[in-house]
Amino acid sequence: MDVFGKRGREQAGADRPCAALALHDPVVPMVEVKDLTAGYGTIVALRDVSLMVNRGEMMAVVGPNGSGKSTLLRVFSGVLAPMSGSIRVAGRDLSAYPRRRLARMTAVVPQETSLDFPFSIEEVVLMGRAPHLGRLGFPGERDLSVAREAMVRVGVDQLCGRALQSLSGGERQRVIIARALVQEPEILLLDEPTSHLDIRHQVEIYDLMAELNAERGMTIVSVLHDLNLAAMYFRRVAVLSEGTVHSIGPSAEVLTYATIKAVYGTEVYVALNDVTGAVNILPLSRLYRERLRLEP
Repeated sequence: MDVFGKRGREQAGADRPCAALALHDPVVPMVEVKDLTAGYGTIVALRDVSLMVNRGEMMAVVGPNGSGKSTLLRVFSGVLAPMSGSIRVAGRDLSAYPRRRLARMTAVVPQETSLDFPFSIEEVVLMGRAPHLGRLGFPGERDLSVAREAMVRVGVDQLCGRALQSLSGGERQRVIIARALVQEPEILLLDEPTSHLDIRHQVEIYDLMAELNAERGMTIVSVLHDLNLAAMYFRRVAVLSEGTVHSIGPSAEVLTYATIKAVYGTEVYVALNDVTGAVNILPLSRLYRERLRLEP
């Protein structure tokens, strides 16, 4: 069964004219933000941010701690209302979407997931079907089939019966990704999904994101700290600094020595990877940073 095939998209979007607009009008951006200011109480975390994410695009959001990356994702998902400015999804103002309809369209993979009750991985994955369930909230055969397909897709089907808390960090994150996929979203938002994972699990998760993007045309926006992963997997990168967009564009044009030094306040080594052709960014010890500062 094709979880994100034509039938699934039609069923999930049967009552969503805006979804049809997104799928058939390539001119309309999937996400468009204009003059956005957002924050928490009196604290402004984002200021006058404008950017767009095209349908079927993979875009990375990078920047130092406190630059507003996670806040931007919270606004994208509808969890945080902007103080001013606008955000449109598939040509429609985000605030106009009913919560249930938005949950069918957008899925979020957080950096960490904490569940107090020892849910099995099947129960956790099925939580993602909530926006599709009927009034009584009981999953039907199609919901179970979609969940099984998602678990196979992310490689956790062999873990059935185990509690989420018993899994390793990489396994747990794959379960949460499966939960997001069963929502059958058009937009997938990830907030540093690999920050606690080893190298193998990092690349496996982003390999999966690249496959979903290529096979299903899924729009993917990911916040991440690893600039090398951003350069390798994402064609376009938005660099945030102190709550504003410092630069945005193709990764090779944005992730330069000058930009990284200006935004992160440190010298780095930047070169092209002979194998991938992507930019590689390496930190430098104090000895080499001081040498660079002394150069004319």
